[in-house]
Amino acid sequence: MKTVRVAAILAAMALAVPVAAQAQSSSTQKAQSTKVPAAHKTASAPTATFKGVIKSADATSLVVAHSATKGPEQQFVLDASTQKHGDLTVGSTADVKYRIAEDGKKVATVVTVAAKKAPSKSKSTSKSGKQ
Repeated sequence: MKTVRVAAILAAMALAVPVAAQAQSSSTQKAQSTKVPAAHKTASAPTATFKGVIKSADATSLVVAHSATKGPEQQFVLDASTQKHGDLTVGSTADVKYRIAEDGKKVATVVTVAAKKAPSKSKSTSKSGKQ
């Protein structure tokens, strides 16, 4: 009688282990299938900002300096995902939000250009000459 009970317990355990392993592997597969690939995780990369004067700009790069006359220049990569707000013209002030790519390059994510101020007209005080 004791032998029958032991055999029944062993048989139940032998059947339970594969069922538990199957349940675990199917939940692992579901978790793995819902993960987002690393290429789509650009928003989680740390970002920084830089404000300055545009020195040069083209379709793929932007160079900005702290001021128009002096200061270190920063070069940024522009790509299809870069959001551009305003006209990237030389001499304009720009705020650049960027991330550091794996290769160490600074990739601009958002570039906001401040509207250029119209040159102020200096008031000329013309004196009317009395004779």
